[in-house]
Amino acid sequence: MSNVEHGLRLPKVLYIETTNRCNLRCKGCVLYRGNWEPDRDMSLQDLVMVTDQLPELERATLHGVGEPLLNKALCRMIAHLKKRNVFVLFNSNGILLDEKRQNAIIDTGLDELRISLDASSSEGYKIIRNSNKFNRIVQNLRTFLKLQKKRRTVTPRLSIWFLGTK
Repeated sequence: MSNVEHGLRLPKVLYIETTNRCNLRCKGCVLYRGNWEPDRDMSLQDLVMVTDQLPELERATLHGVGEPLLNKALCRMIAHLKKRNVFVLFNSNGILLDEKRQNAIIDTGLDELRISLDASSSEGYKIIRNSNKFNRIVQNLRTFLKLQKKRRTVTPRLSIWFLGTK
């Protein structure tokens, strides 16, 4: 008996964690005191196995607790989903968004890249994110926008996200 015969509707939207590893220890994150699980990256094969069970998949968000750019298979995952005409996005802290990754991400056809910055200054970033990487991230974003202009592409749509704090 098929899912339709049982009255089940398969999801069209998927949130999937591509890694539980992170290169930050932010004070507001569950990873702040350390990971409770062994470090693990999802493989392209795992992603294909999961998403092939969802024939009507329309949207995939490829993040959770970890930093997606740490997963070496991320761009292959995005490309696989884009071949299926799935809208794909992920959040990143932007630290690893160097020019090589910028080009690779643009090449995948990613629809949206969200950068979680959570501060408007390096001082605020240090307090919230427990890191001195604010200026690197800002430079990565400037470089990314210049690259998009040079390559005459508007995708992925770039947005900056902030956590509401006092």
